[in-house]
Amino acid sequence: MFRFDSPIPSSASISSGFAVARPSPAGGGGVRAHQGLDFRAPIGTPVVAAADGIVARTETGRVNIPKGRKVSSSERAGNLVTLGHPDGWSTRHYHLSRVDVRPGQSVRQGQQIGLTGNSGSVNGPHLHFETWQSATPQNPLLVTNVYDDDPDASFRVATGEGGYVYRQWADGQIDVIESPDGSSMGRLSPEDPKEARALVAIRDEIGPWDGDPTPEAPVFVDATPAPIPVPTPSPDRPDVLAPRRSPLLALVTRDVLPALPKISTSALALFGLSVLGTTIGLIVADNLRRPG
Repeated sequence: MFRFDSPIPSSASISSGFAVARPSPAGGGGVRAHQGLDFRAPIGTPVVAAADGIVARTETGRVNIPKGRKVSSSERAGNLVTLGHPDGWSTRHYHLSRVDVRPGQSVRQGQQIGLTGNSGSVNGPHLHFETWQSATPQNPLLVTNVYDDDPDASFRVATGEGGYVYRQWADGQIDVIESPDGSSMGRLSPEDPKEARALVAIRDEIGPWDGDPTPEAPVFVDATPAPIPVPTPSPDRPDVLAPRRSPLLALVTRDVLPALPKISTSALALFGLSVLGTTIGLIVADNLRRPG
């Protein structure tokens, strides 16, 4: 699976996560999908490219929008940078205070592309980060090394009760990657008493995992074509499998061919001479009738 690096230092905490729908925290009414992660960070925190790519879009010159004011979705995003990556992936970075790249520019993983801010519709300074593949938003926690994890480390995704989805690592760590309203997202710490109790409850709910997934039983597909039904001979139809024959061929096969061995060689010679004599006689008679 394609894996991004974090677009912001790991010290930044996740204030809001990926959610199908939630009330807009900046007001304005309505319920909207939250298609990314919000990293809480002071204004001016460096934002970097999570992977090599090309700058697809930038927006600058936008300021903070007063709470409750209705604006377009593009204006709500504030100053932004969108990067295109291999295999149809793209990343979006919203609410920046400064943009350091331009459309068409190539960027390398870890290169600074801007600074966090509070432009657009926000409650406070943060980075809104989205990961998309083709035209579909993907949960960034499934494809991003937010916690500086080993890029080759394996994890499983487990669904809990009440709309919660967890990412469980082989070393026992658990991340809350989806919740009904996008809140309480991130890695649970055993050092925090409340989160430690949550870890115990979640492990009881989704079960242990040692990093070795249970192999699925192979599925065999029978590609042998079904046999063509063949009629079976019966006493009243002994020739049911015999090919169809013409009446003349049947006559020759039934009467003429069996009689051939009984005809002597001399009889065949005499028959041949008779045919030859008749043919010569017809030719001579035809010539005599022609005018001289």
